[in-house]
Amino acid sequence: MDDAQKFQSYKELFAKSYTENSALESEEVTEQELQILEELDSDEVFENIKDLVESLLQFKKSVRSSENNEVFDALKQYENAYKSLEDEFNVLDTENQSLKSSNSELQEKIENLEKSLSHLSQKYTELEKTLKDRDLELSRLQITSKSDLHISFRNNSKIPTLEELPEDTKYIDQDLIKPKGFTTPHKRITSFMSFNAPEPIPKRQTIKSVKFEYVTNTTKSIDRTINIKTNNRKLVTSNHTPKIINQIHSRSISDAQLSFKKPS
Repeated sequence: MDDAQKFQSYKELFAKSYTENSALESEEVTEQELQILEELDSDEVFENIKDLVESLLQFKKSVRSSENNEVFDALKQYENAYKSLEDEFNVLDTENQSLKSSNSELQEKIENLEKSLSHLSQKYTELEKTLKDRDLELSRLQITSKSDLHISFRNNSKIPTLEELPEDTKYIDQDLIKPKGFTTPHKRITSFMSFNAPEPIPKRQTIKSVKFEYVTNTTKSIDRTINIKTNNRKLVTSNHTPKIINQIHSRSISDAQLSFKKPS
């Protein structure tokens, strides 16, 4: 290949490189630039090719440098993220172990509670049965108690007989017995004249009417008259002697009460 052919080849190579480079830079090649490319001599073609090669090498170096920096930065970020994830994993692992321990304790508590619940349920059933038995027993006792109370009331409410009365009351009752000839106050008295006059009864008792004044807790005093049977003997006074307001004359019980002999 002679020099003219070599020059033409270099010239075409540079023109192609320039056009593609302009396209990469988003620039269009004008007609004037194409005309200048056709008019370049051999030295100008050589200088332009040299500048193009140097710019390509510089670009490649910058790309490599930027790639290294980006890769280094990305690697550093990845390392930091890995450390952060590792720390987070350690925390999660610790929490997981704690949760496992808590789960075991809770499971044990659940089992104990189930056992306690079963025991309490059984005990509740027994207590419910006992309560029902107690209710039935209480009902029977209430019925029996009412019956016993009624019987006791009837037994305790009996009227005492003459033999059960005090000794002094017996004599008074004997003195006050009506003859058979008398009737009730609502009827006429029959055969009154057929009865003998009553004989006087020997003096047996003396009744002294004594009027006492009892002072209560209130400001008003209460006056009461009490008949005291003495049987012809002196009164025995206690430590607390009531104040005697007035003493009335003694009289025989035969003067105060009427006694009749029973008809023969």
